[in-house]
Amino acid sequence: MSLGLLVGSFGDLVRMRANAPEAPELAPEANFPPDFAALRETLAHHLIPLALLARSDGDFADAERNVIIEHCAAIGGLDPAQRKMIDDYLRNTKPALTQLDPALRRLEKEDPRNIKSLIDAAERLIRADGRIDEAETRLLQRMRAELG
Repeated sequence: MSLGLLVGSFGDLVRMRANAPEAPELAPEANFPPDFAALRETLAHHLIPLALLARSDGDFADAERNVIIEHCAAIGGLDPAQRKMIDDYLRNTKPALTQLDPALRRLEKEDPRNIKSLIDAAERLIRADGRIDEAETRLLQRMRAELG
């Protein structure tokens, strides 16, 4: 499976579970605090799908937020202040489903190791709230196997 198809499958999973508004209340650029703008280029395409996935059941548990922060730290090498900015962003911003496709297009160009890390984070998110859908888990495992 090509990286583009794999990312597309991941996007299908997020869409299937998403409980998000169809249009953002603010433009995507406005969703990022000014001090957070420097991290946007490296992390937004990871934050948006994971936040949509985490919020898909209507609840956003601390364990889910921590999974996203740890994933972003692994991708972006974050210092404590940057971790706090991401935590604040996640607590105060609800991405819109319309932000998913641009994030997926960026993920298609991502290093396969970062995609594997994203898939691992998605599986931890799915398990974090105790609601485990085996079909979703199998899909994520199949994606991980495709990446090697």
